[in-house]
Amino acid sequence: FPVTIPPATATSLFTETFNYSIGSGLAGQNGGSGFSGGWSGGDSTVVTGIGGSGSALQVGSSISSRSLLSTFGTSGNSIYLSYIMNSSNFYGGNYTGLSLWQGSTENMFLGIPWNAQSFGFDAHGGNGTDDIKTVNFTPSANTSYLVAFGLLPSATSGKVDIKLWATSDLGVSAATLMAGDPNAQLLGSRSNFSFDTIKVAVRYRDWE
Repeated sequence: FPVTIPPATATSLFTETFNYSIGSGLAGQNGGSGFSGGWSGGDSTVVTGIGGSGSALQVGSSISSRSLLSTFGTSGNSIYLSYIMNSSNFYGGNYTGLSLWQGSTENMFLGIPWNAQSFGFDAHGGNGTDDIKTVNFTPSANTSYLVAFGLLPSATSGKVDIKLWATSDLGVSAATLMAGDPNAQLLGSRSNFSFDTIKVAVRYRDWE
């Protein structure tokens, strides 16, 4: 997951492109920017990037985590995240992807949610499956998608609006993608939250 999260002011909060040696483990790697230390734990591996150039992350079956330099909150802020994903199988039953955590609390999940057969997000707002939203098309396995994600001020007081855009056209920029209608959204129901850590894993709920 190449990850960049900038707020509306275009100031980068953190960036991780996984520019490490092909075949190396993620644990202990310390590249990118906006983090307070390196990756810890897990069995994720750096692999050749999409299209045969650069590098990418093959997410492992146990949790890898990394702390951010600061704690970031959604209240009054517009926060955007973009990454490229490719999955060999869209299955349900467990979570596969990336999460935003505050201490020991998971506040947002991006990837393949529980029992989804697709990709999208789980807002973890205490509303069960109503917090899970997936894209409004059937994704294809072994296909790369540009995913853009926004945490935006809501018209409902104390809430954050969540929007996700996705396309298999990797020639489109994230900014252009987000100028169109979102492919999944949750409006006016998720309370504002903060996060200070990111975690990645395949089926990570088996390992919490």
